[in-house]
Amino acid sequence: MNRLSDEDVRERMGFLLRMFANERHSLGEALDNLLADLDDLVTISERHVYETEGDRRAAVGNARWIRDTTLRQLTTAYEQHPECPWR
Repeated sequence: MNRLSDEDVRERMGFLLRMFANERHSLGEALDNLLADLDDLVTISERHVYETEGDRRAAVGNARWIRDTTLRQLTTAYEQHPECPWR
């Protein structure tokens, strides 16, 4: 599975936030927090000090994979939505 570009991540997160705003408040808030946590995971992984550059690349790669996979899974349900920007 290809890595999402930073632009793709922002686009999918923005779209999901618009869709979540239409969901029940508690569900929308929980999903909003999940997206923020996924983005934080990548940022923290990038800023952490590692023993080797290989360790850093592996950790950041894993964090991005988790974020990207979760975004793809969450957005799959909305792919037929008329506002979906990547269909």
